[in-house]
Amino acid sequence: MSQKIINFENFIINIIEDNLDFFSIYDELVDDNSVFIYDRHIILEAFKNLKMFSLFKKEGIITEQKNIYSSGTKNMIPCFVILDDNDDIVMIWIHSRLQGNGIGTFLVGNIKPKKIMNPLSEAMEFWKKLGFKNLIDKNYLTK
Repeated sequence: MSQKIINFENFIINIIEDNLDFFSIYDELVDDNSVFIYDRHIILEAFKNLKMFSLFKKEGIITEQKNIYSSGTKNMIPCFVILDDNDDIVMIWIHSRLQGNGIGTFLVGNIKPKKIMNPLSEAMEFWKKLGFKNLIDKNYLTK
C-alpha cells in the first residue's frame, strides 16, 4: 500500500457541476483505462442531474502535493461518486494512481449510503472492510 499523501481536512465533497471539471474527470477515467468508460451514459446523466460528486480542495488552501489533481484542474482529485435519489452509491471511482490513500473510505464515510448498487467483484474486500456484507440479488450490498 502506498504512503498516504492526502490531508482530507483540506478537501470537501462537492457536486461536479462545471463542464471543464466533468471533462477533466472523464479524461482521467479514460487515461486510467477504467471499466467505467463503458458506462459513460450513466456518468453523463449523473452529471446533468447533479448526482456526481468529487473531492475539491477548499478555497484558500495552498498545498505542495503533486500528482493528485485531475489534469486541467488544480483543485479536484481524480475521483467521483454517483448517487441515486436515496443517496445510495451507484458508482464510485478513484484513479488507480491514488488508490490506497483513503479516498474511497473518506467518500463513503461522509456520504453514509445504505446501499451500494452493482458493486464490482474486485471491490468486494473494500466494501466488506466498510461493513457492507449483505449481497442481495447480486445487484447491491447493504449494511
